[in-house]
Amino acid sequence: DNMTVGARIEALAAGGDWSDAHNEASLAFYVTSGDASQAVVLKLDAASRVSISNNDLGTGNTLLGVSAGAGITANADYNVLIGHGSGGAITGSNNGDRNVAIGASTLGNGVAAYRNVAIGSNAMFTAVGDGGCVAIGFNALYTGSIAGIGTDMLNTMVGYNAGYLVAGGKFNTGLGANCAFSINADNQTAIAYQATTDSA
Repeated sequence: DNMTVGARIEALAAGGDWSDAHNEASLAFYVTSGDASQAVVLKLDAASRVSISNNDLGTGNTLLGVSAGAGITANADYNVLIGHGSGGAITGSNNGDRNVAIGASTLGNGVAAYRNVAIGSNAMFTAVGDGGCVAIGFNALYTGSIAGIGTDMLNTMVGYNAGYLVAGGKFNTGLGANCAFSINADNQTAIAYQATTDSA
């Protein structure tokens, strides 16, 4: 059987034509399947955010997702931000470097977060100035630091909602869904589902 193979790239105006009223555009990449039908495999528009160390104001950043790393400025370097809104508020004014954020809104409001690993939707969402933390799981370490910009918090949380309210505590370790801590105490450990500490 004959098979049709092909590809094309189209620049598309949002309103169907180019005018003052319709000046938003997208770039669509199509491929042809065996039955000659064509499908969009990649579409980029003004909301898309893609940088492979070449399309942001920092150095060595990898960004993928709508508004991922949208706030990055000079000196916010060597971040990997993947997912809708991941690292969206990170800047280079106070640290803001060497983070790994994977998932929608991970480190979303982490203005000066640095050297963190956040994996899972909303992980470390409001970690304004945290450094050296690991948060894995939906909403893990969600609240983040109120200790100030550029603080090595060194918290590690793994699990759904693990350490959700930890805000000022340092050196805490949590493993298990919904494990809870005193929000401002240090050196706490909670392991197991809904585990708490003496301080909590």
